[in-house]
Order: sequence, then C-alpha cells, then structure tokens
Amino acid sequence: MKNEEKYNFELEKLIQKLELIQTKSLDEQLQVLKSLGFEFKNLNISDLIQSNSNLHECASQLNNLYKSKNFKDFKNFNGSLNKKDLKTKEDELKLKELGIRSTLKEIEDKQSFCFIGDNRCSQLINAHSIQENGELSKISENKKVLQFIQNHDSANKDLKEVEISKASTFKGFCHYHDQIFENIDKDRCSFKEEEYFLYSLRSFSYSYFNVKAFNNHFDGLIESNSKNLNSTINVLHDLISSIGFNLPINLEDFKISNITNDQKNTLDILRFQKYKESIVNIVKNKTFNQLEYLVYETSHLCPIACSSWLKMHAILNGNYIVKHDEENPYYAIPIIISVIPSEEGTKIILARFRNDEIYSETIFNNFRNLLVKPRDFELEISKLIIEQVENFYLTPSFTHMLNDSELKILKTAINIEKKTFPDKRTNFEMINFFDGKFKINKI
Repeated sequence: MKNEEKYNFELEKLIQKLELIQTKSLDEQLQVLKSLGFEFKNLNISDLIQSNSNLHECASQLNNLYKSKNFKDFKNFNGSLNKKDLKTKEDELKLKELGIRSTLKEIEDKQSFCFIGDNRCSQLINAHSIQENGELSKISENKKVLQFIQNHDSANKDLKEVEISKASTFKGFCHYHDQIFENIDKDRCSFKEEEYFLYSLRSFSYSYFNVKAFNNHFDGLIESNSKNLNSTINVLHDLISSIGFNLPINLEDFKISNITNDQKNTLDILRFQKYKESIVNIVKNKTFNQLEYLVYETSHLCPIACSSWLKMHAILNGNYIVKHDEENPYYAIPIIISVIPSEEGTKIILARFRNDEIYSETIFNNFRNLLVKPRDFELEISKLIIEQVENFYLTPSFTHMLNDSELKILKTAINIEKKTFPDKRTNFEMINFFDGKFKINKI
C-alpha cells in the first residue's frame, strides 16, 4: 500500500472511531463506569463530547491539508522515497524541509488582506511586489528567475528557479488599491518622489504582509486550540479526580494561555505596525516627502531585483544607539529597500521614515559615507540583502559565473544577531551583485 493510501486509511479508521464514540449513548457510558465503581462529581460529559468533536474536526483538517495543491512536491518526494530500499539522512531532511515549505505556502494562500484596507476595497488579487512584465522580465531567462530560499533545517540557503508569473506574489492588495501602482508600472510618475514612494510602498507591504500573515495564522491557531485543549484537560482532571487516581504530572502545565494584550503589542512592534499606519496615511494624503530617499544607480543592468524591508540598527562611533524602555521595547529600525532593474541600468532605492529622527538618519548617514567609495556601498547592500531578504531574485545564469567558494558564500551567509540587537555584524566576504563583471547584456 502506498504511503498516501496508508495515511488516508489510518485517518479514516481514526475518524470512524471518533464517530463511534460520539454516537454511543451517554447513559450507557455512565452506567458502565459506575458499575466499575467510578463515581463522578464534577465531570461535565458535554465537554467530553465536544472534545471528541474537536478531535474529529482536527483530523479532517489534517486530511484536507495533506491533499492540498501546496503539498504536491512533498507528496511526490515522499512517494519516491517509498521506492528506495534505504533512506538517507539527506532524504529525511529534504522531506522535512518540503513539509515546512508546503505548510508556509498554505498559510500564505489562506491569509489575505488589503494593505490599505478601507471602504473602497474590492476583490483581493495576487499582487506582484516586483513587476512581472517589468523588473522581473529584465533579469529573467526563459521567463524564469533564481531565488535563494532559507532552509529551515540548516543555516544554508537552497536555490530554486521560479517562473516570473509566480515570483514575488502576495495577496496583500485588492484590485482597487493595486491601481495605486499604475504610475510606476506605466512609467508616468509626475515627479521622482512619487516613483520612489510607490516602489517603497510595494517593498514595505510585501514584508509586512508575510510577517502579519504568519502571525495571524498562529494567533488564530493558539486562540482556537487553547479553548479546545484546555476544555479537554479540565475533563481529564475531573475524571482522574473522580476515580481517585494521582498522576505523576500536573495537567495544568499543559494548558495553553490565551495571547495577552502585551504579546499582541509586541507582535505589532515586530511587524512595524506604526510604520504601516504612517505609510497608509502617506497614500491617502499623497505626502510622499514623509519618507526620505537615498538613490544609487549603476550604468549597467545588474542581475538582481529586490523588494523588502531591512531591520537595521543605528551605530555611532562603533556603539549602538538604542532607544529602549518598558513601554517601547527596541527591536530594530525599518529601512525599505527596492532594487529596480531597467533599460538604463539598475537603481537601488533606500527609504527611511523621517519621524525616526536621529535613529534612521544615522543609518542613512552611514550609507552616505559609504557612497564615497561606490564599491563599498554596493558590497554593503549585497551583504544586507543576502543576510536578511528572501524576496530577491537573480538571473538564473548568475551562479554559472561563480566558482564553488563564491557560491558557498551565498548559500551559507546568515546574519548572526540576538533577537533584540546584534553584538556585531556578521563577518564574511560578500559577492557584489552590482559588479560590472556580472552585467546582463539584453538583446
């Protein structure tokens, strides 16, 4: 029997058993237990029935999850493993990584909301944070681009070719508000600040969407499951107390606490909620100068496109400037990055929030100092992208220009830092994505 068939068979058996429990007479269950000498004082049988119902629902959800389109690669690889006599450690790690990736994609597909979110919202769409027929097409080969994806079981990154129709998509805008970007898509911005803002809006919204979608999923999961699990634990506690049995463990330790307001506030800080609200106000008021932009251009077409935020830390004279108190815990300062390939060359747009005062201004000044030596600036931007960003794409043939040691740098480079702020930057060599030797010669 194939693994999937076996899984479905066992799942059906479990569901049948749960249904059988639910259809049994309550009186019959009570009478049997009482005949064995068990006296029930506080046991709420309706909670037990509800728990069985919840288990049945969870089993059905697992079954639907496994059958979804996002688990296609996982199931295919799992099927190929069943044909092997001996599974290696690498096989198991790859299967695990495919499972994680499938689950994350499922979360992304099920979470959708418009970044602007007002009474003019219409149907949600698959928006591109990097334009398919614009920036992505400039660096694509056979309508494909290369992506470095973090492997969740190791510190390394995996390489994957992605069709430009699917690259950088997210369900973070409705059809109405996606039209905000028409001016940059059709190259008809009235002035440069509007162009820079619209690219920065796309970059910020993509990162915000992914962080919030992940948070929303697990917030909901915790809140719905905590009630079900805690109800089941209460039933078990009453049952065990009624029969006079002492467990060697404390059932209370297994209860799940609801997410507190403080925890929700922390999540808002982590996903830069206040900055998100500032950007929405800029859209509504068209006050594009509330962001400050630092723009760098190359004279050649580079093999990269990028759209994201960076979590930066202000440094002055080798020391970190940290604004921190109990009400405003410090996590990082958002700097928005957009790398835009065009016919004339490649443009790097950095944006900061002016109301950050000295903090993001200090970071920008550090970038300005690097611009004195353009190669240093290019290397720093390359380093930040490979450390922090997953939403960047390369020309597929780019890796053919690298030797093994250079490719290893890209696959293993990570940002070693604490959750709050780093002791120091990661110390490693970096490939300069903007070096003229990697330029694309488009016909």
